[in-house]
Amino acid sequence: MSSVFISYSSQDYETAVRIGTSLTNRGVRVTIDRHDLTGNIDEFIQNAIRDNVYTLTIISERSLASAWVGQESMTTIYGEIFQQERKYIACYLDEEFLQDDCITRAAQSINSRIKNLESEIKKAQRAGVNPTNLENKKKRLFNLKSHLGDILERLNNDLVYDVREPKYEESIAKILAIVSAGLPPPDATRQKELAYLDKLEEEGIKDRTKYTPLGGRATQIPSIRDEFDFRPCEKINVGLNTSKQLEPRRFDDAVGEILKLNRAVVLGEPGAGKTTTLWKLVGDLSEKSRQDARAPLPMMIRLGKWTNEEEPFEAFLSGQLGDLADQLELLVDKNRVVLLLDGLNEIPAGQRKGKTDQIRAYIENPEWSKTTVIISCRQLDYRQNEREMDRVEIVPLDPV
Repeated sequence: MSSVFISYSSQDYETAVRIGTSLTNRGVRVTIDRHDLTGNIDEFIQNAIRDNVYTLTIISERSLASAWVGQESMTTIYGEIFQQERKYIACYLDEEFLQDDCITRAAQSINSRIKNLESEIKKAQRAGVNPTNLENKKKRLFNLKSHLGDILERLNNDLVYDVREPKYEESIAKILAIVSAGLPPPDATRQKELAYLDKLEEEGIKDRTKYTPLGGRATQIPSIRDEFDFRPCEKINVGLNTSKQLEPRRFDDAVGEILKLNRAVVLGEPGAGKTTTLWKLVGDLSEKSRQDARAPLPMMIRLGKWTNEEEPFEAFLSGQLGDLADQLELLVDKNRVVLLLDGLNEIPAGQRKGKTDQIRAYIENPEWSKTTVIISCRQLDYRQNEREMDRVEIVPLDPV
């Protein structure tokens, strides 16, 4: 039989009891502190987390400021790393944890309580009393504040269940299904990734099924730093030697060639197979990403849809990614993005220069330095400049 330890703020006790009753009535063993607490609270928490497969935390603005709830959350989250059977489930009574300023407001509340405790500790010391209990409260609050960011990151990356009406019964059913099957709680980020891959599969299946390996020429630009440090106080400007002729090399498989590069532009005449090649690349990467949650995720963006002259590139990109947009920063940070920008030449001609500059500025942000970015463009419309990218030129098939 599965077992659940319910972690909550004392002000959310009624909800904790309701959830506990719902799970108990369906055959789940439930531990709640007011029912089962005996002896030392620290020992009770350690034992409850150890003896139950799941820790279910009720998230609210009150519980995020609770030192005990924070301790229970972090003990479970860290325990998952070393004990794969320990699993963390979160449900919520308000959406404060989704707000950007949540961590700031919670920290301010914690700091205020720490300040009050410090005042009381001084009073106790002046009275000749050993304020051990107050010192321990202060220590727990400092511990909560130091781990608050980790807790919020977990909440924002996991699927968190709404236990307010009218979602209560639906959420309990989902939690019960997980607990009864002994499954790990679903990762909301992973669900968004798989949904996005499904969308790409549906959109590009025709292009991938008609793909034929295409040959061509690849030209790689030497990577030369603008400055080279000899000693801490001495630099010399190097610059790019543009007088050197860059020799293209032949290849027989455009997809394999593209995968070798970090930044490249795929060039070719109309109908040469640029878009089909990118869709084949999407298919290969999608298959690996489905099998391995750590593998890079392809993001196929059709630049021809970027017709609004006033829309910034970042807003356009977010719109094209849909539900996955809010995970983009995290995915980039983990180097799990392959950004494919198809059809630079399809941007309206009068907007092309300004929008091309926007794209370059965006992908040259230091945070994107390790991210693979591939852009396709018609050969005649590609404007070379001082910030040249590696080139993959697709050559049309000969009659044979």
